[in-house]
Amino acid sequence: MSKKKAYEFFGTMDDILDLIKNLPPAPTQEWLQDWKEFISEKIQKKIDHREFYHEKTKFRVRFDPAKEGKPGFEGKDHWHAYNPYTKNKLDTYFDKNGNTVKEGSGPSHIIPKKDEEN
Repeated sequence: MSKKKAYEFFGTMDDILDLIKNLPPAPTQEWLQDWKEFISEKIQKKIDHREFYHEKTKFRVRFDPAKEGKPGFEGKDHWHAYNPYTKNKLDTYFDKNGNTVKEGSGPSHIIPKKDEEN
């Protein structure tokens, strides 16, 4: 029996892995050609992250910008990749390798390589 979808997704696990692998250090105009932000500007002013969906697959990701002077993941730009088949907080996100991980876990924070490191 397959997991019920948490939101409509039109892709494969290979698509997910490719999209995670190609997350930029931060959202760019070029990257936004295939992705759309789905939080309104009004709400965006009240929160400290940005959420996007991939136009073709509807795969969702969240970008958390670094907070100056904060330790750990809060001090680094990072992404979260939502699991479209999540059932609970134990499998809310994917890690950088496409494994399901717990909400708030270290591996749920995806820190992409900088362009010069690729």
